[in-house]
Amino acid sequence: MTNTVADAPLFGIGIAGNFAGHLTQTGEAKGLSHAVDDEKPQALFAFYVPNGQEDYLTVNPYSSDILTIPTKKGAKVQMEAEVAVVADVEYQNGIVTGITPRSMRLFNDATYRNAEVEKLAEKKNWGEASKGIGLKSLPLSGFDEESGLSTYRFCSFHCRDDNWYLCCQDASIADYSYFYQRVLDWLIETINQQQDHGALHSITAQLIQAGHPQQILISLGASRYTEQGEQHQLMPGDKLCAVLYDQQQLDFETIQTRINNEDFSSLERDALVLLQRCVAQS
Repeated sequence: MTNTVADAPLFGIGIAGNFAGHLTQTGEAKGLSHAVDDEKPQALFAFYVPNGQEDYLTVNPYSSDILTIPTKKGAKVQMEAEVAVVADVEYQNGIVTGITPRSMRLFNDATYRNAEVEKLAEKKNWGEASKGIGLKSLPLSGFDEESGLSTYRFCSFHCRDDNWYLCCQDASIADYSYFYQRVLDWLIETINQQQDHGALHSITAQLIQAGHPQQILISLGASRYTEQGEQHQLMPGDKLCAVLYDQQQLDFETIQTRINNEDFSSLERDALVLLQRCVAQS
């Protein structure tokens, strides 16, 4: 049923609150044990930990074409289109000392909003195809202000009954609260210091469980929802599309027109695209 991405890194973590205002929109801020600062990322959560202690985190959630929706009545699942990096990790005595991004991919950090859970990660992996990842990647020769990444933007769309609308706002990756070396420094510090407390896990402990993977997937966070996006609830039959594009090569109006016309072939020729169809969990 699902198109699992074979080359997706085995260990996956996401950043909560790396885009001003998004965490408050989702209602997830109340699950954190501290006051939320909109100016910086707030925490890390894992969505895939091979050999992890929690069974739900050991299920490969990655799919490039299908998003499964829990069958529980009233389950509210929302898409969260994000930019993710595939990165090499360096360790010293079990401590993360370096993170080097190698490529960028589109990611759908779909979230089970109203799941009654103790840990944030439980809202992130409810089985196969609960996450979306693009098949195409953008190789990175660097990850700094001189790398040319500031011209890249991303946006996402939701379709029901053949009507497409903008779900998450079109945004520049430079709009992330932390990016480039600043986010790498924050990641290293938070991975090493975050404790297993409240809604959060110890990422260090999870890396140990996974055997200190040499390469991981890091989802950098979603942009703010549009008014419609903030209220949406995914249903079987819905379609989702996320786009990562260079604004020097493509403009948002062209993207919107192509999506409304479902001209995905030309869109995939000019940009990175993640296209998923929602189905009920079997």
